[in-house]
Amino acid sequence: MATRKKRKSRKLPKRHTYYVVPDLHEERGRTGWNKLRWAVKKQGAKMASRRTETQAEAIEIAKGFAVRLGNSKVMVQRRDGTFKAETTYGNDPRRSKG
Repeated sequence: MATRKKRKSRKLPKRHTYYVVPDLHEERGRTGWNKLRWAVKKQGAKMASRRTETQAEAIEIAKGFAVRLGNSKVMVQRRDGTFKAETTYGNDPRRSKG
């Protein structure tokens, strides 16, 4: 009986994920109202990496983080919680269409 060689399993490189999410920041001023800001958060992080006034600024910052790390993904969330866009950077480890 012939013995089979075991295949070495390839480990896929880790993909970093950054989220651009709405961040309700409480302003402590004379008026005492809440202001909507945008936060850039890395997956699994408790605190935001950066906070900005506009969504466009937050997207640019998240893209900068993703491009610098290489194998990364940026997911942009709308105010209602649904996702607006998803962009990947670097080499895609999976062989899938799309």
